[in-house]
Amino acid sequence: MTNRKSLTHRQQLVHPMDARTLQKRDYEQVESLCRLGLTDAELADFFNTDAKTIDDWYLDDPDFRIAVIEGRTLQTARVADAMYQRAMGFSYTEEKSHVIDGDIVKVPLQKQALPDVTAQKTILAARKPDVWGAKETRTLQGPNGESINSGVPTVRVEDLSQDELELFKRMLENRLAAARLEEQA
Repeated sequence: MTNRKSLTHRQQLVHPMDARTLQKRDYEQVESLCRLGLTDAELADFFNTDAKTIDDWYLDDPDFRIAVIEGRTLQTARVADAMYQRAMGFSYTEEKSHVIDGDIVKVPLQKQALPDVTAQKTILAARKPDVWGAKETRTLQGPNGESINSGVPTVRVEDLSQDELELFKRMLENRLAAARLEEQA
């Protein structure tokens, strides 16, 4: 039996009913699961623990917190970019196959996805709710009624220029490529 005082800080974070400790691969998995959209309750189920333990890990373990934030931020950024692209319309290339003299020839075909009015309304409603629609806001409050700020800066995709969006997209793609290389190693 292990003496509690001899456990590492990370091991002490684990719920007493759960003997597992988080390892480096677990943080990578947490980030991947958060990219897929898992909630804290679903993370708890995945790690065979309870929501209180997930909360404790988030508050006490910087590596776990970073994995959750990065996973969820990446997921949110991808969705926001896809919504923006859908709202503005975009070009894409599709391959069309033709049979010429008995041979199959693939020809690239440039296509255009037209702007989507629903996506535009969604973005505008989020940006200017008083003009384009109602937006419910919620503020997290501590036990004494004070506002809780997570310390994570808020960036509204609608406020970014096209150049900033392209830069952010390239940064995310580079990060994804690096993560894939790490997974393969």
